Amino acid sequence: MFQLYLYTPTQDDFDNACQHGKLQRAMKILHANPRIEVSEYIFNRVCEKGYVEIAQWLYSIMLIKPPIDIPFLLASGSHHLPVVKWLYSITPMTVYVMSSAFKIACINEDIEMAKWIYFTNEKVIILVDIQELFEMACIYDNLELTQWLYSIRPANSLETLEIENAFHWACINGNLQIAKWLYTLYPQVNLQFSKKYYYHRHRRNSNTDKMGEVAKWLSSLQSDNINILTDLCTTIIASRH
Repeated sequence: MFQLYLYTPTQDDFDNACQHGKLQRAMKILHANPRIEVSEYIFNRVCEKGYVEIAQWLYSIMLIKPPIDIPFLLASGSHHLPVVKWLYSITPMTVYVMSSAFKIACINEDIEMAKWIYFTNEKVIILVDIQELFEMACIYDNLELTQWLYSIRPANSLETLEIENAFHWACINGNLQIAKWLYTLYPQVNLQFSKKYYYHRHRRNSNTDKMGEVAKWLSSLQSDNINILTDLCTTIIASRH
């Protein structure tokens, strides 16, 4: 005589359903096995993956509410603004958490996320290294992010020396549009810098086509020291052939 055994869903079944965005399935599994744990770990994972409806449901049934700062940072680093906004509506983040999320957003070139964080709490700009983020945007060749970061810079930041450094990074990475924009800000930019350092830093990963465009543009400028940067660009191009 055969005996029929009914399958009882497991913790892994529940966790997998949540992590794959299967809300109805997760609900059915929990109904079939109420002993399943709704853990902080799975809540964080769901936020990181951007499943805002599942995150809201999990949060509503958790007896002990989890900290919000970790899933907030995970979601902000994964380009999930709806989750970030919802988490913030539950518990407004401290300026320190917000500044960390702002830095992550800029590094990820997620300007929509960065703008939301900044306009939610403008104090974040005081706690981040604006020069680092600005130079990084120049290296990434992200003109929109570069210009926006410059527009929100704190007082006494991103002045001549920082602009010169950013200009050098833009040129040496072949980012012509950013180099041109920076040059319009500071046409008196000092182009004297360590040729040896930049040559060895970028000779293996420079895009020769982009570098050629930068070298051509630099050659067209009227400056006593422009030849130093132009020569560097052409030297790097030659080393790739």
